Amino acid sequence: MAGRLWHIALTMSGAEAQAETWLKAEAEAADTFYPSEVHWKRLPKAGRNKPRKIPILKAIVPGYLFVRFNRHPQTTRIKDDCKHIYGWLKVGERPVVVTEGVLMHMAQMPAHLADMVAERRRLIEEARTFHPGDTARVTSGTFEGWEVTISDTCGEMVIFDTPLGEATVSRDLLEKRRA
Repeated sequence: MAGRLWHIALTMSGAEAQAETWLKAEAEAADTFYPSEVHWKRLPKAGRNKPRKIPILKAIVPGYLFVRFNRHPQTTRIKDDCKHIYGWLKVGERPVVVTEGVLMHMAQMPAHLADMVAERRRLIEEARTFHPGDTARVTSGTFEGWEVTISDTCGEMVIFDTPLGEATVSRDLLEKRRA
């Protein structure tokens, strides 16, 4: 059982769950898997009620469904019978198969990727956040190349002193200098 391989079904983007349901019911598939993560969908307000959010599973790699069968699959019949599957991933005429180890690694990836994305977003936001006293270099515009010390911020705008008085630029035009 542990040596069974996973086939890769090509599905319509967003139809992975429907294809998964069909395969389990009609094709005697032992297991199915598609890497996904939970997104929250906001529902419109109904009357005096507050807007609600509902969890929705979204595929990380839309259009692919991993399938492990109990017995030799009839892939041609499945492709013809299931409207959500339009083919199988192949190299030439041979189907691409994935081992259990590779799939287990993929199953752990969404949480790891989510952490990496969150950290990257935090670093980007930190690089774009300026405080009075920070030093930055202007990357574009009239003051391009100037090293400036931030005196104040106002939303997306950053204020600094020049020999001619105060100047204001968008924080997108500044590159933060490391202390």
